[in-house]
Amino acid sequence: MIVLLFGAPGSGKGTQSRFISERRKIPTISTGDMLRAECRDETVVGLAAKSVLAKGGLVEDELVNAMVVHRITEPDCRGGFILDGYPRTVPQAVFLSQFLKDSALPSPTVMHLDVPIPVKRIITAHSHKPEKAGTKTGVVLPYRTPSTETT
Repeated sequence: MIVLLFGAPGSGKGTQSRFISERRKIPTISTGDMLRAECRDETVVGLAAKSVLAKGGLVEDELVNAMVVHRITEPDCRGGFILDGYPRTVPQAVFLSQFLKDSALPSPTVMHLDVPIPVKRIITAHSHKPEKAGTKTGVVLPYRTPSTETT
């Protein structure tokens, strides 16, 4: 099983990818995580990507494609994999489609997580209690269904 997972930040991609990964025993591959690791380790790819990312740009498709192909040809991906955040561009999608076809791999299942209203908001706030002054506390605000009544 090959899964392409898309959605806005906070839409639950990480939660869903962990769930699918555990149930199907397949790895989740995040191009963002891979790029951050390459930059941290100062690899050739990381050094090339670092200057582009520092300016807020997108890393070249060819570089990302090569990184993904290298990863999905690893032994742990033989039973399938989840791609989180890839492809991001039309040329990346065309490349991936052709690579999967050439490699006789199955067509991917595409999941788009569309969450129009946040189910919950997590706010980081400073506590006002003296014994906890300066510590961060997570607060979860409950979700309320918007009213559909008209007045």
